[in-house]
Amino acid sequence: MLLSAGDQRMYVTYGSGKRKDLAASQTFPGFNDVYEGTVEWRIEKTDGKARPFATILRWNVVTPDDREKATGPIKSTGRVLVVTRLGPGGTCHVGYVDAKANPDANELARRIADEKARTFKCGKDKRIVAGKTGGVDMPED
Repeated sequence: MLLSAGDQRMYVTYGSGKRKDLAASQTFPGFNDVYEGTVEWRIEKTDGKARPFATILRWNVVTPDDREKATGPIKSTGRVLVVTRLGPGGTCHVGYVDAKANPDANELARRIADEKARTFKCGKDKRIVAGKTGGVDMPED
């Protein structure tokens, strides 16, 4: 797992091709971080070996409302679960779930991971936004 940051935005990628993978350049339009996040690994058994095929990670994202109300340092109130596909074939964001707008956010993210991540084509397929969206600006393809 590799975390990097620039201009108050973070980038997260996984695996041996870390800097070359699309995930290394994917982030949110608003300032964000993944501090104090827990990675949920989605794992499958192939030929008797366990292999991760996706992750789910909660990101803290500054919303437009956060920016409007700020009188000092901006505090992020947005929470988004990011589903990331793991290679071979690339590592990239597959989908997003607004964790505050959806009481079943974890299940929605697991569904994206389990049903879409294995066959998702990084850089070609449109990323998924599941459930309701609250005040978070989601990344666009």
